[in-house]
Amino acid sequence: LEGDSVFHVDQKGARSLMNPATGDFPVLSQESLSWYVIKRADSYGIRLKDKESWALKNFEGVAYFPVNTDWNVQARFFPFTNPKVIPIENIVGFNIPTPSPGELRFEVNGMDYTLDVLEDGDEYFIIFGDETNGGSSYSSGRYMYTSKPDEDGFVSLDFNRSYNPPCVFTEFATCPLPPLQNILKTKINAGELLYSFH
Repeated sequence: LEGDSVFHVDQKGARSLMNPATGDFPVLSQESLSWYVIKRADSYGIRLKDKESWALKNFEGVAYFPVNTDWNVQARFFPFTNPKVIPIENIVGFNIPTPSPGELRFEVNGMDYTLDVLEDGDEYFIIFGDETNGGSSYSSGRYMYTSKPDEDGFVSLDFNRSYNPPCVFTEFATCPLPPLQNILKTKINAGELLYSFH
């Protein structure tokens, strides 16, 4: 990579792969391999991908619970009065303090539940667990996105759109896990099922 344009040079002549303006790293490649630097908490690693991998060539898609409109529930968003930082632990043990703007309150089968949300641009990102985990769904929970609240403070919470984290497909992912308050004491029979090759 000597003299390659992927390097950023500072005023002292030090070279770095990281773009100082964005904090991003370039994707490097050779033949079927590509790789880039990732940061998790205060540690760095290399994310390596192979377009010719057995897992990719034999991937046949994912299976879902039958779509059921009953799992598209209306939730009310309640912003936290004081800023709240949630400790989000990932599957390799790093704990990442993550701001949360508020919680969603909703009802399933006559019972009240809440989920703390995370900001993600124009959407909310939700990491949740439920009593299907370790059986019909992945043991470490699932993910879901929702829109921001409407003018009345409501959000469509469609569990049919919940999906598996990347660590269901590979042991080399660093997926965030559901915080304890987001583990629901009920079965969410909606969204992606456990990946069969896991």
